[in-house]
Amino acid sequence: MAEEEDDAADTLETGGHLAAIAIGCALATGFAGARLIEASAEGKLISLLVVGVGVVAVWTAVTRPQSYPTILLAYLPFSLAYPFPMLGLSGLNGSNLVIGGGLLAWLVSALRRHEGRPLIGFELLLLVYMAIGAVGVLHGALSAGDLDVADLFIDYRTWVTPMLVFFIVRGVIEERSDAGAAVAVMCWVTFLVAILVWKEGVDLRGGRGIEEQRAVGVMGQANSMGAFLAYYGVPLLVVSLSRQPLLRRGAALVAFLVTARAIIFTYSRGALLALGVGSAAVVGLTHPLGLGLVGATALGARSATSFLPDAVKTRFGHTQENSGIYDDRLEAGLDTSAALRLNLWRGGLEMIRQHPLLGVGYHRFAHVVPQYAPQEIRDGDPRDAHNAYILLGAEMGLPALVVVLVLLAWTGVVGMELYFGDSDPTVRAVALAGLGCLVAVMVSCMFGSRFADDALIGGFWGLAGLMFGLRSLPEDDDEGTDEEGDPA
Repeated sequence: MAEEEDDAADTLETGGHLAAIAIGCALATGFAGARLIEASAEGKLISLLVVGVGVVAVWTAVTRPQSYPTILLAYLPFSLAYPFPMLGLSGLNGSNLVIGGGLLAWLVSALRRHEGRPLIGFELLLLVYMAIGAVGVLHGALSAGDLDVADLFIDYRTWVTPMLVFFIVRGVIEERSDAGAAVAVMCWVTFLVAILVWKEGVDLRGGRGIEEQRAVGVMGQANSMGAFLAYYGVPLLVVSLSRQPLLRRGAALVAFLVTARAIIFTYSRGALLALGVGSAAVVGLTHPLGLGLVGATALGARSATSFLPDAVKTRFGHTQENSGIYDDRLEAGLDTSAALRLNLWRGGLEMIRQHPLLGVGYHRFAHVVPQYAPQEIRDGDPRDAHNAYILLGAEMGLPALVVVLVLLAWTGVVGMELYFGDSDPTVRAVALAGLGCLVAVMVSCMFGSRFADDALIGGFWGLAGLMFGLRSLPEDDDEGTDEEGDPA
C-alpha cells in the first residue's frame, strides 16, 4: 500500500512538472506570437495576455510555488516589449506583477515548510550589493540635484529586480525536477526569441548600412539582443550534449544553431564572442577533447574567412578600419565605434580614480563622462560605457565592483562543485548551463552595460538561484530523475 501511495505521489508530481513546463511555454508562445503579428501593446490580445499572466502567476504562487520560476523565465524576456503599464504608471508594470507573485510564492513556500531557508553567505553578500545599489541611486539623484521619491523608487526597483529573481528562485524550488522544468522553459523561450530575431533580420536586409540592418528584437537594442541570445543559447548547447533521448538532443542542437545564426542578425561582435567562449567552456567541461576540436575549428575559420557569413566578416572587419576619428596612436587602427568606446573607457577609469568609494552616482556616467574623457566627446556621440565593469565602478565605486566580481566568482565555484560533485543528471545539467551562461555574461559585460536589466540578466540570476537552491536541498533527497522535466 505504501509503495502504491508513493507511486501515485510520484505520478502526481511528474504531472505537476509537465503542467508547469506547458504553462510556461504557452505564455512565452503567446508573447512571441503577439510580437510576430505585431500586436498593439494596447490591443485585446495583449490585454488577454496581461490577465493570463496575472491569473497564472497568482495561482502558481499559491498552489504550486516551486513551479513559479517557469512563470518568471517565460515573461521576463518579453518585459521590455510588453511592459504592461498599470494605472498609467511606468513604475507599476508587468515586471512588478511577476516579481510580486514571486515574493508571494516565496512566502507560501516558506509557510509550507514551516520555516524559511536560512540566509547563506552568498545571499548576505548579495544583500550588501543591493544596499550599495541603494546608496548609489540616492547619490546619483543628489548629484543631479533631482531628488524625486518616485524616480528614486523606479530607478532602484529596476536595478534590484534581477537580484530579487535569485532570491525567489532559490527560495521556492523543492526538488531537482523543479530546476529541470525551469531550464526547459528557458530553452523554449530562447528558441522563440531567436526565431523572432531571425525574421526581423531578414526583413531588414534591404537597409543601406549595418546600423539599418541590425535586429533589435524584444530587447529593443541590437547589442542587448545579441547578448540575450548568447547567454541563453548556451543552455541549448548543454541539452544537445546531454544524455537525453536522441530526438530531444537533436532538437536542442537545431535550436542552438538557430540561436547562433540569429545573433549574426544583431551584428554584435561582443555577443558572438560571448557565445563562442561560453560554448567553448561547456564543450571543454563536458568533453575536454572536444575543446581541442573547437579551437581547431576557430583557427580554421580564421584562416578561411570565405566560409564565414558576410555579416560576420563585415562587422569584425570594421574593427580594423582606420577612421581617423582621433590622432591618438591607440585609436589610429580602430573604426569609429571602437575608438569612441576606448575614449569612454578611459573616461570611466578616470571617474574611478577620482571617486573610488562612491563613484559619480547611478545613471550619471553619460552626463559627466565628457568631463573625464581624454578626448573630446562631441554632440551626438554615443555615451554608453559599453563595459559593465567600468560603468559599475565609475557610477557606484570600487566596493560595488569588487562585490559583484566576488558574487560572479562564487557562482562559478558553486557551479563547478555541483557539476563535478553531484551524480544526478539534472543537477549536473543545470550547473553546466549556469557555468556556460556565467562565462558568456562575463565576456559580454566587457563590451556592454548588462548588469541592471531584468529582461536581459534576469535569466542568469534565475540560473544562479537554481544552482544555489539545488545545493541547499537535503542530501537524502533521492527523488530520481524526471525524464520529462530534466534537461540533462
